[in-house]
Amino acid sequence: MKLLQQGAEAKIYLNSSNNIVKDRVKKSYRHPTLDDKIRTRRTKAESKILTKAALAKINVPKILSGIPSIGRTIHMEYIKGDRLSETLNSYSKSKQLSTMKKLGTQIAKLHFNDIIHSDLTTSNTILQNKTNKVFIIDFGLSYISHKIEDKAVDLHLLKQALNAKHYQNSKSLFTAFKSTYKLENSKKILERLKIVESRGRYKH
Repeated sequence: MKLLQQGAEAKIYLNSSNNIVKDRVKKSYRHPTLDDKIRTRRTKAESKILTKAALAKINVPKILSGIPSIGRTIHMEYIKGDRLSETLNSYSKSKQLSTMKKLGTQIAKLHFNDIIHSDLTTSNTILQNKTNKVFIIDFGLSYISHKIEDKAVDLHLLKQALNAKHYQNSKSLFTAFKSTYKLENSKKILERLKIVESRGRYKH
């Protein structure tokens, strides 16, 4: 298998069948039995959330049928395309805005289903080559919550990512995102986002 990415929580491989294998890494500072339980629990949780998102017609990697997630490993679809953290700035202005509008639609569907990503950045979003659809990846920290606060924090993370990596057009990019981030309580979520931002601004 080819190692595509290694993070603090997992190694991402591309296997010979052109599918992704996500393997949660062992933490040597934890007791082996406890470590195994934690990795297994988090792998099961991520698998369930990906399945829930796919059933809700959200653009996420699909868990491969016939290959169960065993222990610490998940087998999933490989999304071939542009990782937005690396390519968004190189797009034309109109493509940047249209891409963020597509992302807004997907995150609205995610939050409508009470799925909190918890690492919502352009590093975890891909514009798929063959379909021109925006996909959300890496649900390793995700969880289920109906709380407005949690959804606002998700948006705060995205906004921070735009300010850090795409600062040239960050305001217009987030405005484009908001234009399609439509759900029943989106106004309340965006209002809470302002509170979340103010807490961060004045905490020191």
